[in-house]
Amino acid sequence: MNFTIKTYPNNMEYVNEILESCSIILKSTPINNNDKNCMKILVKLLTIPLESLSIAVLTMNHYPSIMQYMKF
Repeated sequence: MNFTIKTYPNNMEYVNEILESCSIILKSTPINNNDKNCMKILVKLLTIPLESLSIAVLTMNHYPSIMQYMKF
């Protein structure tokens, strides 16, 4: 994710594709949202594009699908 954002800062489609791949993996793997390490990784995954792309992440199709795995 970091590499993509730094290398292609104006191409949000690449970030969306990474999120799509992560979403597919999360759907096929049981996830325990009480696991603190797992939640840290999800937060990091969601924070990286948020820091560089700001509110534009809300226009991505797969950003919300990753958010649904978060424990709020």
